[in-house]
Amino acid sequence: MQSVLTDPPGIFGIPWFADFNDPDNFMRELISSTSSNNLGKFSNPAFDLLVDNAAQSGAPLERQELYIQAEILLRKTEVALIPIYHSTIGKQKT
Repeated sequence: MQSVLTDPPGIFGIPWFADFNDPDNFMRELISSTSSNNLGKFSNPAFDLLVDNAAQSGAPLERQELYIQAEILLRKTEVALIPIYHSTIGKQKT
């Protein structure tokens, strides 16, 4: 982990589990340029503004739309991360 903090490679994996069921737990807490958890050093002022505005919004539909815009920027414009694994721990098989 220390090498990721001091000299991150071009690609690396990190485990992250949501503390609560909210997009902020990933978007602002993990990817925002002001977050200490942003190990990939992603930085985009438009993304930061969207997630900061979403976090401060008291209107659920507006908040959702801001996070959707941030996700679009993140996955279509910047491609800052590639989610390659989704845990099945705690899920029932159907």
